[in-house]
Amino acid sequence: MSAEPTPAKPQHHQPQSQSQQHQPQPQPKPKLLILISGNGSNLQAIIDNVRSGYLNANIIGVISNNANAYGLHRASTAGIKNFTLNASPKVSREAYDQQLLSLLETHQLDPDWIVLAGFMRVLSASFVNRFHDRIINIHPSLLPKYKGLNTHQRVLENGDQHHGCTVHRVTAELDDGPMLSQAKLEVQSNQTEDSLIARVHQLEHLLFSLTLASLFQHKTYDSDQNLWRALEPNQDFQLPVLDEAQLTQAVTAWKNQ
Repeated sequence: MSAEPTPAKPQHHQPQSQSQQHQPQPQPKPKLLILISGNGSNLQAIIDNVRSGYLNANIIGVISNNANAYGLHRASTAGIKNFTLNASPKVSREAYDQQLLSLLETHQLDPDWIVLAGFMRVLSASFVNRFHDRIINIHPSLLPKYKGLNTHQRVLENGDQHHGCTVHRVTAELDDGPMLSQAKLEVQSNQTEDSLIARVHQLEHLLFSLTLASLFQHKTYDSDQNLWRALEPNQDFQLPVLDEAQLTQAVTAWKNQ
């Protein structure tokens, strides 16, 4: 006569607390595609800030229109996919951008944001519309002053007291589009073009990542109180114009949140 099976003990599941039930799910990191043409110092600053966790994003690829761009080496060293798409003088803007879109499709690159970090081409209206409001550029001047090239030289020639850089959304017009942030510095009386370029580069490296980080989290900075606050969903994103000291304070405040 076989023994009767022992009844299984009832399992008691610990109920989830209310805080566990309503805990928000982590948002996926924004996917960045970065376009460059040259040295890629802004690219390097973004890479470093992504690695440290300061900029909560993933860089899914780097594309250059210049095969000799040192920024491609920076991307390779960081283990980031990188590509060259040379532009023939005979190729129209629209044709080049169509090749760019084909490259994205071929390599299954589906960016949330396209970041222009020293990309020396003007994008076509059709490309800009494809990524409406999701293409971000940094320009070495206090826009709307000095669109185009040779901004540092023009500042010195005109005897301007202030210079700086601007991060803005991209439109089909050259160095146009809604401003997201600006950082400014005072031009010194003995300032050379090379020393001015170096100072503006320092601003760019701080401002670009800070703008991207706060844009992705939809926060703005109160320079009077030195604190970051969340924007309402219907509020447009824009940071105040920051001088060198305020920019450093804003970066420190962001890291200490």
